[in-house]
This record gives sequence, structure tokens and C-alpha cells, in this order.
Amino acid sequence: MKAGGVNGAKLIGKAWDDQDVHAKGLVVKAGGHTITDLSASELKRWTAKLSVMRSDWVKKANHNGQALLNDLLTRLKQGS
Repeated sequence: MKAGGVNGAKLIGKAWDDQDVHAKGLVVKAGGHTITDLSASELKRWTAKLSVMRSDWVKKANHNGQALLNDLLTRLKQGS
């Protein structure tokens, strides 16, 4: 299996996701912590507050910044 490009991204992404599950399990097991899933309205609020990060990145990326961001968001929605 190639470790670069799309294959590398999938490999790294799976390892990252697996680690997230493991870490969440450790936090739950330790107790004394609250893990909260954001409601749709709260997620919308956070998204609006953090939009400046996206716009700043687009400005700093290069002339293709918006196209790159759009491509990333499309791929995330597709699950690829």
C-alpha cells in the first residue's frame, strides 16, 4: 500500500480517528469529566464564530485558497 497521497491521508485519518476513540474511552473511564455533543444550533453558533479562521486561511493560502477550501469541504461531506 502506498503511504502518500489519498492512501496516506486515509491511513493517517484512520489512525487519528482510532486514537480519538481510545482517548475518549480513557476520559470516560477516568470519570469526573463531561463530554457534550453540540446541538445543531450550538454547532451553527460555533461555526459562525470560527468563520474568521477560514477566511484568514483563505487569504493567506494563495490565489487558490477558496478553491482548496471548497474542495476540502466537498470531500469531507463525501466522506473521502
